[in-house]
Amino acid sequence: MRSLFWKIFLWFWLAMGLVGLAFIVASATTQSEPLVAYWRVMAGDALAIYAQSAADTYEREGAEGLRHYLDRMEATTHLRAALFSVDRQELSGRPVVDGATALANKAWSSGQTEFAASLGKTLAARRVSSRGGAEFVLVTEVSGGGFGPFNVPARTRVLRLFLVFLTAGLVCYGLARYVVRPVTQLRSATRRLADGDLTARVSGELGARRDEFGELGRDFDQMADRIETLVKSHQGLMRDVSHELRSPLARMQVALELARSHSGPAAGASLDRIALESERLNVLIERLLTLARNESGEVNSIRAVNLSELVQGVCADAEFEAKPDAAVLNCRAEPDCVINGDPDLVRSAIENVVRNAMRYSPAGSGVEVELAGIGQATDRRYRVRVRDHGPGVPEDRLTDIFSPFVRVDADRGRSTGGIGLGLSI
Repeated sequence: MRSLFWKIFLWFWLAMGLVGLAFIVASATTQSEPLVAYWRVMAGDALAIYAQSAADTYEREGAEGLRHYLDRMEATTHLRAALFSVDRQELSGRPVVDGATALANKAWSSGQTEFAASLGKTLAARRVSSRGGAEFVLVTEVSGGGFGPFNVPARTRVLRLFLVFLTAGLVCYGLARYVVRPVTQLRSATRRLADGDLTARVSGELGARRDEFGELGRDFDQMADRIETLVKSHQGLMRDVSHELRSPLARMQVALELARSHSGPAAGASLDRIALESERLNVLIERLLTLARNESGEVNSIRAVNLSELVQGVCADAEFEAKPDAAVLNCRAEPDCVINGDPDLVRSAIENVVRNAMRYSPAGSGVEVELAGIGQATDRRYRVRVRDHGPGVPEDRLTDIFSPFVRVDADRGRSTGGIGLGLSI
């Protein structure tokens, strides 16, 4: 259970439920002694009347009359009763509840009204003399009555516990949502910001709160504002510098051609070197501009792209440009793979990986390029897998290589002309 919401909810729910249960138990076991004494006096007086009537009925009408009297008594008062004689025999012939005989013996000995409480019931016994002078003891059972511990019906006890836990659950659910909801909003905004959405904010409901969560939300928004300003400033600077470099570069290329026309053969090698470095600088500027456009969300054109034809075209170009002793390229592309995207950027992404695979694979080895569809028709995706036998990328650099100007081997990058922008673009 790793969800903060469920941890808070269940722990608070359990705590409140136990508190409610403890309250019920305490109420049942720590009742006021005056209240208990008053109830026993009232019950004893009422029991004396019923006992006297039962004894007189038995003397007048016998066991049959007594049984009818006790049946009517139970129907009207919900008191189950049994009348015992001096020899401890029940006189009505009705079933005797557990504990009735023992309590009757106790009433015979004490001559007082006796009570016995057990789970779910209360027994009361009263000794009485009939009009004819005979001694009897009437024992009554009150289901769920009295003041003893848990002296309520089982259904009532279950209902009380259910209401306690239901109320505690509703309260704790609201409390858990109140505590966890701002955390969830912050997490969602943080993920959006990490995914590149610089407009992610938690203002509104969270920002309007006056507690610590509200302060945290406002601090997050201030941090996001600062990050957005810095990133946009960085993107704008890179785009502006790249644009500004293009003009002097173009003038330098014009001057280079003029220098060629006015110089002799001796200066040819130097001018060729200048032309090569100028071309490299021009490529760098173009890639910087492309990176700036991508980071700012600018896309040239989104349209249907036949990924099968694009992959085959990239493989054909790589084979054509490969040296005679280069690795052998094997391309397999599933037909009719169509996606929506920018064809230039999609081609650049695939071409970058395939060219590097060909460049760094040993002579005579193989490079495999495979395009295949994955997923169901309603969620169709395509995977381009490039497998080579080159030195590879260390595990700890796999994430870094998608950042601008990052190269696995700086010396190797300079020798091959790489500048570390291909994968980031």
